[in-house]
Amino acid sequence: MRSLRITGLRNLDLTIDHVPDDIIAVVGSNGHGKTSLLESVSVVLAGRSFRTHDRSALVRVGHDEAVVVADVERELAPPVRVGRRVDREGRLETRVDGQREQRGPSLPVVSFHPDDVQIASGGPEQRRRFLDECVVGLDRGAAIRLRQAERVLRQRTEALRAPVLDEVTLSILEERLARASVEVAELRARAAEVIAPHARAVIDEMLMSAGRVVVTYRGAGDEATLLEQLRARRGDDRRRGVTSVGFHRDDVEILLDGEPIRRMGSQGQVRTVVVALKVALARAMEAVTKEPPVLVLDDLLAELDAERARRAVAMMEGMQAFISHTAPVEGSGFELRISHGALVDA
Repeated sequence: MRSLRITGLRNLDLTIDHVPDDIIAVVGSNGHGKTSLLESVSVVLAGRSFRTHDRSALVRVGHDEAVVVADVERELAPPVRVGRRVDREGRLETRVDGQREQRGPSLPVVSFHPDDVQIASGGPEQRRRFLDECVVGLDRGAAIRLRQAERVLRQRTEALRAPVLDEVTLSILEERLARASVEVAELRARAAEVIAPHARAVIDEMLMSAGRVVVTYRGAGDEATLLEQLRARRGDDRRRGVTSVGFHRDDVEILLDGEPIRRMGSQGQVRTVVVALKVALARAMEAVTKEPPVLVLDDLLAELDAERARRAVAMMEGMQAFISHTAPVEGSGFELRISHGALVDA
């Protein structure tokens, strides 16, 4: 990304005429717009916020719209000017070089938000979501297959909740769900395999030999086994109104010295592992797609000691990264200071 203009997004109205291809520290007091600036980068590049699914929340109170425009250079395509407009109802409009497009480009972004520590310390849903982020980051076309699997899952659950059970429809949906679950498991397993060497290298460096970290993936089983389980649990699932078997029950476990880190890791260790996984994903995406992602890292360095913070920043060398912090970031090549939603001189 080479320039950025933000109008009416939360508390921001600002223009950055030149954005360097470097590690960029976004510095300021809490509540002054650091996270919103990073959010703007995610919105204009990827068409989504990393902190909310409610796009209407992006529009400043009393305003009709939020607009973000960026000039973007890409490795494998000509440069473009991308504009995203969000109205009060949360509708998104995209323009590329001034021409309106239905979806527009989804440019590679890897984000970190403080809630992402749940990847290591929370339940399996958070780890599945991260692995699906890896799947799509490494293969954009896989997003369609993930959405198709989610749709079949919803259809089976809705059929179970219907007043009258349609056994024929359920049988068809269960066959589709078993097949889709195997496909999703294969996508996730391949993604885990691709990021594994990057994750090991980054985690070992950031933990400074303080523990051996392993990322494991457990799929739901083969198609025949899944189909048998779906049919066997149909009655229980109908009573509960849920689907208890499928890709949505798979897990990714993060082990520290052979034990789940969610049970034994300190807050600093947990955060270090999650930060390292995000950097590893960015490295894997660049290696596979030849298109380096932009890193958008909100409050990344909180709870990291000075040495681990320094190592985390060093891991991003050669990437364009936005890091928000309340103080200057050692190792950054460029600094943006923000106060009350506006840029100020350092």
